[in-house]
Amino acid sequence: MIRIWLRRRWRARGHGIHSPFAYRMVTSVLRDCGRYYGYEVLEKRRSEDVRWLKLVFRIVCALEPGSVGGPLTAGEAEAVRLADSRAELTGDGIDADLTVADGLSVSPVYPAEGRALFVRRTDPQERMEYLRGMPEGMSFTNGRVLLVVNRRGVPRQDFDTSF
Repeated sequence: MIRIWLRRRWRARGHGIHSPFAYRMVTSVLRDCGRYYGYEVLEKRRSEDVRWLKLVFRIVCALEPGSVGGPLTAGEAEAVRLADSRAELTGDGIDADLTVADGLSVSPVYPAEGRALFVRRTDPQERMEYLRGMPEGMSFTNGRVLLVVNRRGVPRQDFDTSF
């Protein structure tokens, strides 16, 4: 258990990450402590977890998806619109560039080339089985949430970090 905690802590600061894309995702997106222009608006939303909304905002800024799908809450939809007003909000995540999901389904769907999956809550066993069968792309998890990115030139890797 301590070993997992130490590895997460070490990777959270970018140590041991050789991929430039993964390094940027961990240090500049997932663990970013700076201020963004949309944070003031998101901080006024008391009904939802503001830290989560800020994370959604940063991921949309970094990945620049053309469409975002899934069962989005009002706060998540606002975070997406603030991050990129050009991103189309779709009700389902089937053909979206970024899909936000509540959990991993029984029959896993892996993001296609150029797409990403962002899962709010994951069960550790379910997540391990999902990642074991994932053919390509990178995954980032903190033990609770999961981000899977499938882009051209990105090697198959999993990053267990804290954010």
